[in-house]
This record gives sequence, C-alpha cells and structure tokens, in this order.
Amino acid sequence: MTTGAADVDRAAPPSEMVSLAERMVSLHLLRVCLSVVVVATSFSAPDLVAPRDVLAASVVFIGLSTLLEIARRLTGRRALRLIAVVLLLDAAYLSWVAYVSGGAASPLRFLLFIHVAAVTLMASHRTGLKLAAWYSLLFLATSYAEAAGLLSIREAVPGWLPGHGDAFAAVAAIMVCAPWFVTVVVATLAALSERELRRRSLDLGRLAEMARELDRSGDVGDVATVLADSVARWLVDCRVLVLGRSGEVAAMAGAESEAPEPAGRSLAEPDDVLARAWRDRRPQLVRTLQPDDDPLLASLLPDAQNVVVTPMTAEGDIVGALVVGYGRDRIHRWTVAVLERFASHAALVIRNAMLLQEIRRMAATDGLTGIANRRTFEETLEREISRAERTGKPVTLVMLDVDLFKQLNDGHGHQVGDAVLRALGNGLRENLRPFDTAARYGGEEFAVILPGCTLEESPVAGERIRLRATSSVPIPGVTLSAGTATFPDDARDASELVRTADAALYESKRTGRDRLTIPDRSRRTAQVVPGR
Repeated sequence: MTTGAADVDRAAPPSEMVSLAERMVSLHLLRVCLSVVVVATSFSAPDLVAPRDVLAASVVFIGLSTLLEIARRLTGRRALRLIAVVLLLDAAYLSWVAYVSGGAASPLRFLLFIHVAAVTLMASHRTGLKLAAWYSLLFLATSYAEAAGLLSIREAVPGWLPGHGDAFAAVAAIMVCAPWFVTVVVATLAALSERELRRRSLDLGRLAEMARELDRSGDVGDVATVLADSVARWLVDCRVLVLGRSGEVAAMAGAESEAPEPAGRSLAEPDDVLARAWRDRRPQLVRTLQPDDDPLLASLLPDAQNVVVTPMTAEGDIVGALVVGYGRDRIHRWTVAVLERFASHAALVIRNAMLLQEIRRMAATDGLTGIANRRTFEETLEREISRAERTGKPVTLVMLDVDLFKQLNDGHGHQVGDAVLRALGNGLRENLRPFDTAARYGGEEFAVILPGCTLEESPVAGERIRLRATSSVPIPGVTLSAGTATFPDDARDASELVRTADAALYESKRTGRDRLTIPDRSRRTAQVVPGR
C-alpha cells in the first residue's frame, strides 16, 4: 500500500499545504495517543482485556513505529514505502486490540474509525480507502479463523458482547462496512472543504495580482481601470463600474453587453444606492435597479440583476464606489467580502495617487494665482522651443506686468493686491487655448506661451490677451503693460526669447504704460503699440 501524500505535495507549493513531514509527525502523535487510550482502558477494565498483554504489545508497537518513522526521516521522500508499512502496522495493532477486547462488539473498535479518518485527512483519500480495505480484510480473516476454530475470542464482560446471534452478525457487518463509510464521508467533506479553500486561495491570489498591477499604476485613471479589469476577470460574467466621489465614471469593464460611453456620465446628486453605501460605509445589495431611484446606474447597467455597490474609503474619506452587476441568482457572502478587499486596496492606492497628483500640482503651480509657477514656465518654454526647432513652427512669448502695483498695494492693502493677482490668473487661464501656458513669472509679472503663434499674429494675440486679462480685474483703474517676442525671429533660444519679450515689456512701461510693445525687427529695437 502506498500513500497519495507525495502526489499532493508535488501538486501544491509548500506555502499552501502542510508538508508531508509535518503530517507524518501528527500521525505518529495520534498513534501514541491511541496506544495510551488502549493501555488506560486495559487498566480500568482488566476483565475486558489483560493489562499485561496490552502493555507489552503497545510498547512493541510504539517502538517499531518510532524506528520506522526515524528511518523515514533519514531516507527522505524516497521512504513512501516506509509510511505504508507504518500504516499497515497501525491497522494490525488496532485490529488486534479490537479482537482481544471483544471482536466485532469491542468497545475499542471506535479507535479504528478514528485512525482511518485521520489517515484520510492527513494522507489522502486513496490511502484512506486502502486502509479501510485492509481493516475489512483483517476483520474477515479473523472471523473466518474463529469460525474454523483457529482463533477464539476470549470471554468478555457481560454487556460488552451481544452474543453470537443475529445481533452479533449485524455488528460484524457494521465492522466490515464502517471503515469504508467513514473514509467516504471524511474524504467527501475534506474534498468540499479543500475546494472551498482553493477557491478562496485563488480569490486572494487575484487580489494580490491586482495589488501588483496597482503598484505600477501612475494615476487615478490607471488605478480605476486596473480595479475594473481585475474584478471583471475574477467574476467573468459581470459588468463592473468604478465611480468617482461625485458620480463620474472612472472606468468600466465587463462583457455582458456593449458598455455605454462613460464620457460625461455623471450626476450632481448620487443615486440612492450610492448615497446609502457612502453613508453607511458598507456594501449595498440591490436585486434590480430602479431608473427613478438610481438613474445613473440604471443607465450604465441596463437589465442588471443582483448589483453590489461597495464604497471605496481611504483614511475615513470616500474616494468612490465599486459597482458590480451580474445575472446570478445568488451572491455569495465571500464574494462580497472579497469585493470589499478589492475596493479597500484600490481606494488606498487612489488616495495616494490623488495626494501625489496634488503634490505635483502644488509643485507646478503658483500658490496664489493657481496658474503655472516660474519653474514650470521655464520647463514648458524649453520644451516648446525644442519642439519648434524640430517642427519649424514658431513660438510667441507674451510678458505682462501690472502697472503701478506698489501704489495699489500701499493704497488699498496687500489683500487687494493679492485679489488683483488672483483675478489676473483666472482671466489668463480662461482666455487661452488648451495648449497655451499662463504662468506667474514673479511678483506682479506674468508670462504666456503661445505655441504656433506666428510673427504676424503676435501683436494681435498679445493685445487680446492683455485686454481680456485687464477686464477680468474687478477693481477699476488697474492696467497692464505687455511685451512680445517670437521664436525664431526675435531670439535663438529660450533665454534670449525671455530677455527680448521682457525688454519690450519695459519699453511699454517707459513709454506710458497700459500698452503692448513688440520688438522692431528691422532695427532690433522695441516698437510700441499704443493701448486703449
């Protein structure tokens, strides 16, 4: 008889199952415990079985099994046959104990069932079945030997042995079938338990796989996409949405039907089920979505059944929601628990990504006006000049400065001065093209980078920017002076472009303020464009 434990060990990594050596140690401890029970029973009921005989047999049994266990450890994984020999020895010892203490009606026969159940659990179901067959063979052999007069069960204490009539035959049949029944029941329950454990292990493995992908995600959008794709791969027949805090769709996944276009799908007020999930901070299960109560989810998940809405929280803050809709009749509690883990882990990553984006935004923008700071301006200008050199397209720089800003501060206070600067920042940001860059160059001076703006277009573009920025200031009487320069006509590099535009700016201030000045390309001097 050989065990199936080695096959199990080869199929699963050591981290997922108890090693063969540890299981054999456990079986040896069980073997010792069974022997102790047998010896204790012989001393407490000497009329049932002779203590001297049981003690001697138990000592020999434990000694032999210990020697075989030591030999197995020394020979390593090649000693599977030694394991089989030890199990056969166990069965012979326990069968002998049952025989001498009453045979089929022995009160110690339950030890056989404990042993076969333990071997089924710790070795394999195949080993358990082989051991059950060995027990049945030993019992039948002793029964036939007794019937032939070769063996004789010793006289038992009345009450222990029901006799040799029909009742005894029934007990004998039970002794033949019981090991098989115990083995099948234990193996079935163990298989069900193992299948559930493997399923949960796979679920946790998918969670770990998603965590590794999230570690490589750069921004919030990437994190949402990884979360949606991971859940869709895990549950297979489902539709997955990742929603932001205000209800905007961050990512979608799933293949039940073609997903609606997520762009622009958001609500000022969240759906009822979303509001409950965010309020209670726990998953919400909905059988069907009602368009009146949940218009956003009902439009994004048409005909969805059994929808799970899991809030995504990080450090007490709501960052979004993970929504899963699919057509199964029942949602397992473990599935909801794993979805919570998916959402919780992704929420932490999203929170970190948001904080990182905020740090990057703060590092790249001016704290007062909200537009690019000088460092970002210089990096952007160098990048645009490099692109212009490759493509041959021009780049125009407009420099602007608030006229008499010191007098404004002295007369109205720094709070008013800051308000003027904030208004100018907003005015510049709102009146530029998406690919233009507005920056606070320093103090009350601003700069605007206009990629693709030609030499001929620069005066008109610069004056338009100056007038619109001036009109955005709520305080009357505030004016701006400006100067422009265009690459490559007015400068050979970024530094020279800034110097040329700055020189034109200060020419505007020198000649009366509230105007735009462009360089005089014919004489390489500034040429004033009068203001309003």
